[in-house]
Amino acid sequence: MNTLTKILKKVCQIVNIPYQPLPIRNQSQRQPYKTYYDEELKQRVYLKFREEIEFGNYDF
Repeated sequence: MNTLTKILKKVCQIVNIPYQPLPIRNQSQRQPYKTYYDEELKQRVYLKFREEIEFGNYDF
């Protein structure tokens, strides 16, 4: 459950109205993030964020 849903449920409870989920509109379809990076971009990102990548033990 996301934060907005939690807040909306709490507000509805406070003002004593029934909770109704928000409709999902304009939802985009995205590919896994790794598909957006070619080898050149991976290298550029790595060079810029080397400390964070190594500290978090992240990989592409």
